[in-house]
Amino acid sequence: MLDEELEYDILEYFEDEYQEYWRNEISRSDWEGAHRLHNLLEENKFKTLCGENSKLFMMCDGETLMSYSMYAETHSDELAQNEYSPWVGFVYTSPSYRNKGCAEFMIQQACEEAKNNGNNEIYVLTDLAGFYEKMGFEPVKEVVTLQGKAKKILKKLL
Repeated sequence: MLDEELEYDILEYFEDEYQEYWRNEISRSDWEGAHRLHNLLEENKFKTLCGENSKLFMMCDGETLMSYSMYAETHSDELAQNEYSPWVGFVYTSPSYRNKGCAEFMIQQACEEAKNNGNNEIYVLTDLAGFYEKMGFEPVKEVVTLQGKAKKILKKLL
């Protein structure tokens, strides 16, 4: 549950006029996946690899990037076979906003986008144990990514 004391706006990266600023903020994240996301955005490959209707939601307090998540049609940046769709991914929360419900809220943004696009389910590719399961995601299968990492695909009914 999102901390009621938080002040924030939800922005969509591709609809925002300050994309360069947000890319730089993403690059400062203390997470390996953020650097991959930054490169996809910097090289203008995000929509090519994740689908034209894919979105990057950002929770912001003014110029502070609190949390973000992706809604994607495909997961071509990590999977050779893409039999599932759509996806939630690139879920991250800045250290000072952790344990306040931000990540769960941002995952819900992706779930709502999936639902609005007529989907009954959404998938996540993760190596985290238990985090997504607490939000109703269930195991589908284990895979090895294009980067050679063992991860699991989870699904949530919407």
